[in-house]
Formats: sequence, structure tokens, C-alpha cells
Amino acid sequence: MRSYKLLATAALCALAAAALSLSAGGAGRRPFRDLEPSSIASATVTLFPPDQTLLLQDLGELTDYLREAIIYEEDNSYPDYAGQAVTFTLFLTDGSQRTVTAYSPFLVVDGVGYRTAHAPCEALNAYANRLLQEGDLPVVLEEPPALSVVSDDTAVAGCLGSYHWQRRAEGGAVEALLADSPHPLSCRELVTPLDTWEPTARLRFAQAPDAIVSARCWSGDCWGDPRSESQAADLRGDTLSLKPGGWIYQVEARWEPESGWGGAASYFFYVDLQA
Repeated sequence: MRSYKLLATAALCALAAAALSLSAGGAGRRPFRDLEPSSIASATVTLFPPDQTLLLQDLGELTDYLREAIIYEEDNSYPDYAGQAVTFTLFLTDGSQRTVTAYSPFLVVDGVGYRTAHAPCEALNAYANRLLQEGDLPVVLEEPPALSVVSDDTAVAGCLGSYHWQRRAEGGAVEALLADSPHPLSCRELVTPLDTWEPTARLRFAQAPDAIVSARCWSGDCWGDPRSESQAADLRGDTLSLKPGGWIYQVEARWEPESGWGGAASYFFYVDLQA
């Protein structure tokens, strides 16, 4: 009788284990279990939010986390979920490229979504956020960062004007970008007006510049006349003092390209300070 009870208990445990395996999508597999740091030429991680990309330095630590990642059945419903996603992009020494997005309860490998084991996925997410918080890694800026202009608890996007930029391409080569734009006074249809009662506005860049090198403005009466003379605007740090009435503002900011990405860019926007 005792032997029968032991067999029955073992059978129940086996059934329970099978049920857990099925609920998790099967036995699972590790798509990066054989990944070696020497096979990676370079790698980046992008966090959404805050929509920032970092150039990774310790490829050994990265591979340690990726080797532990487990995927189960394919499931591409991840766009229906909300939360933070971290995407690792691997540029391999053979010239190929792979992407891995940790977006619990999903792992998205080369654009295909899979259900994933929770702990390794969360470890990848925590790893990326730790790197962001430490602030020691180069920030990858493929183009000038976006600008938001904030006043009286309202924000509008600044319009990107002319810029010159450089970015690091694969293999370490530097690619130069040069973009020109029409004069701000010729771009009224591109501008979203900011109406405010507050006499100042804050300039919020997606990545803070090393310096804001100039700030100019024109009266709203100058729309359509790019020959109009501009005036100096009062900017202290990232705080712009506003002139009464409607004015078009232009600022130029600079990001030092010490890590391979950076340059200078101009932005313009329209603010109407109510009387």
C-alpha cells in the first residue's frame, strides 16, 4: 500500500510539472546560450522611455545576461501592452546585426515576439536602467535631440532648423550630416503656438546640450519677411525670459562629439505671452 501511495504521489507531481511547463509555453529555450563576447563588434541599448540610446562597453556583462534569457511560444501581441521596453542591438563581427527587446512578459528577438521567463527578462531591464542611472556610458545621438518648450504647465515641440552633425558608423568611421532649412520667419505653418501667462519658458531637450550658444527673437509682425532683423533674447541656463505679445524665438545648441556623436543645431518656436 505504501508503495502504491508513493507511485501515486510521483505521478501527481509529474502531472503538475507538465501542467506548469504547458502553461509557460513548453520547456523553453535559450537563443543566446552560446553567445560569446568576442563575436560582438559593438552593442547599444535603447530605453523607451526615456528614448535614450547608450553605447555599451562591457560586452562580457551583456552576454552574461543574454545567455540566461529564455523564450517559449511565439506571441506577437506585445504592441498591445504598455510599459518600458529596453532594446539591445548587437553588431556582430561577421557583419550581421541582431536585436533583443526585453518587454516583460515578452522577449522580442529580431522582430519576433515570444513569451519569456520573468526573472531573466527583468534582469535585462534592470541592467539597462542601472547603466542609464550610472551615467558613465556614451550617449548615442544619431541626430539632434528633440526640444520641448514648457511654460505655464504647457509644452510644445520646438521645430528643428539647420544643423551640422556627426555620428559614428559601423566600424568606427565618422559620418558627417549637414541639413539646411528655410528661415524661421518662412515656416509659420510648421509652428505650434504656445500661449502662456507665465513670463518665462523652460527649454527641455531630450538630451541636455553641452551649451546653448545663442538665442534670438522676432516680433510676430515679422512672419513671412525673412529679411527682418532679430533681437537678442534673454536666456539664462535653460530658462528663456519672454517678451510680451507674440514672438518667434530661435535658439542654437551644441553637443560636443567627444564620443563620436554630436554637433550643433538650431530650433525655432512661437510663444504668445498674454497681457
